[in-house]
Amino acid sequence: MFFFSHILRNIARNAARSLLLVCISVLLLCFLGAYFKNIERNESALANVAQAIPVSVQISNKDGSAQNGLAIRTARLDALLSAAIKDPVYTALAAGNLSPEHRTEPVQTCDTALVAANNISAFASLTAADIDFVPGVDESFLAGDAAHCIVAESYAAQHGIGLGDALSFPLYVHQYNDDGFSFSFYPAGEAALQVVGIYHESLSGAGAVSHDMLVPVAWLRAQVEGSGGQFTYDSALCRVADPLQLNAFKADMKSKYFTEISDGARDLLSGNSLIIHDKAFVEVATNIGGSLALYRRFLLPVFAMVTLLCVLVLFLFLRNRRYDIAVANSLGQPKLVCGLSLFVEVLLLALCACAVAAGALRGAAGFGWPLIAKITAGFLVCAGAGSAVALAGLLRVNTLDLLTKMD
Repeated sequence: MFFFSHILRNIARNAARSLLLVCISVLLLCFLGAYFKNIERNESALANVAQAIPVSVQISNKDGSAQNGLAIRTARLDALLSAAIKDPVYTALAAGNLSPEHRTEPVQTCDTALVAANNISAFASLTAADIDFVPGVDESFLAGDAAHCIVAESYAAQHGIGLGDALSFPLYVHQYNDDGFSFSFYPAGEAALQVVGIYHESLSGAGAVSHDMLVPVAWLRAQVEGSGGQFTYDSALCRVADPLQLNAFKADMKSKYFTEISDGARDLLSGNSLIIHDKAFVEVATNIGGSLALYRRFLLPVFAMVTLLCVLVLFLFLRNRRYDIAVANSLGQPKLVCGLSLFVEVLLLALCACAVAAGALRGAAGFGWPLIAKITAGFLVCAGAGSAVALAGLLRVNTLDLLTKMD
């Protein structure tokens, strides 16, 4: 108890110097606050870039000339879906013959064009507001595997189809021939579907949705594979889940044997390549990341500079206390106890400065408490190290020499 009361008396006895030391410490804390705030702002900006500039990914043929009308193997898409992506949208095509007069073999043409998708966003100008659904069903049915479909208004009128009707017709998938342009129809079993919606072409734009029937892609895949056929996707796109991990994503895709676009490659249909739209993100993220790396690189030198300033300020602050140390030592108090007393005195003043600076940084600059805690902890380490070095120099004085000079 006497130890701490002695420290408090020394602070009061040297009130002007103590106040000056607190003010200098507050300035150093504000400097550290500004430095850490710049780091935080760059980190926040980098995180916001990942949200503001998404990185989209599309499966393409080898020369990048086509992202639709492909023959994407199921293993290719499954590999993409297993990666760190979000918002995947993929489609597939099929055909059928609803009218009995068209059900002749070999099939040369079909009267029903089907497109399968996992999300309504696959159709550029079609929205849920353009579709009349049966009660209890909405556009999310495309994400499932139920045997449901929605049909175009003109197609429903042509075939006398209403909401809730059950449709049954032979289903076909078309596979491209070797020339990459022509295709042949291959049977994929008997489709049994319930009409759960009718979409209005005049509202959604018939050019954007040029098919007669929309079905869940999971249902179509199960139907084709269940009939022994080979199922392929027509298109696929997604977004990288965390653009800040773009290099890791690219490495993962490379390990899954996706290739980069190669100009002049003779390939029309295979979906073995990826187009990654990352140019805008990389440019912005590189600039912000460079600034952030620079701030982090100089973090240790900044702390070293603050520590050196603490050594200088504390040495000047404690220099006049050499006589107190000499007198106390001559009266039998060990130098170590004298040094410990001064060390605790400095730390108490540093804590006072931290309290003042914390209030200013929180109230005036809106700093968060975690950031304030980081700043104050760093400063206390610098102040502790600085006071230890300054005291190590002061405690080396010879007591007798100093007392002689005082006489």
